[in-house]
Amino acid sequence: RLNRLGDDDVVMVEVGCGVGNALFPLLRANPRLFGMSFDASAEAIAHLCARPEYLSGRAHAFVADAVYLARAVLSEFGEAARSDPRSGFDSVRPLLELRGGADFVTAVWTLSAIDPHDFRVVAAGLFALVSPGGILFVRDDAEGDLAQARLAAAAPEREIGEGLFVRGDGTRSFFFSLEFLREIFEGVGFETVENEYIRREIVNRKEGMNMQRVWIQAKFRRPVDS
Repeated sequence: RLNRLGDDDVVMVEVGCGVGNALFPLLRANPRLFGMSFDASAEAIAHLCARPEYLSGRAHAFVADAVYLARAVLSEFGEAARSDPRSGFDSVRPLLELRGGADFVTAVWTLSAIDPHDFRVVAAGLFALVSPGGILFVRDDAEGDLAQARLAAAAPEREIGEGLFVRGDGTRSFFFSLEFLREIFEGVGFETVENEYIRREIVNRKEGMNMQRVWIQAKFRRPVDS
């Protein structure tokens, strides 16, 4: 399908697509859009691929880990890993031909689940995927959010690093600051277009509670001359 894309087509890469709750509305809104979406959950990808809209041929969804994919895009694997069917390399192969050709990339509520030691390699992989002048959209957990306060209060021993927690199910949860997020992406070559905290007061009338929610919303651009 990528080989048949025209000059007017728009290519999106979606990191952590879940069951397609963002992908399908975007496809409906833009008839020229083609989506390359992946998620670490095989169950989520199975649900996405079973939806009738997926059969339109305007998207390709597959199971992949963001860190593994980034390393593949950056050519960190030798020929042995590339040819070994047990390595998982085949799962990310569709994106390799797209290197430097995505008009935009989205990473929504997904980077915070990655080990902070891998942030830079993931950022570098996304930089390699997006085309010169293309945009990376990020929305994720921010420091000061109610969820962070609850995690810290309920189980202080689960805070294993500054802003980094391990949840009861073993997954990680990181709460970003504006400065840290900017440093990661500018450090691999992106330009910062937008980087801000979004603050909302959520009222739970049933419980009689006002909850302070905070998340980060950012746009980074690959320089046109890169």
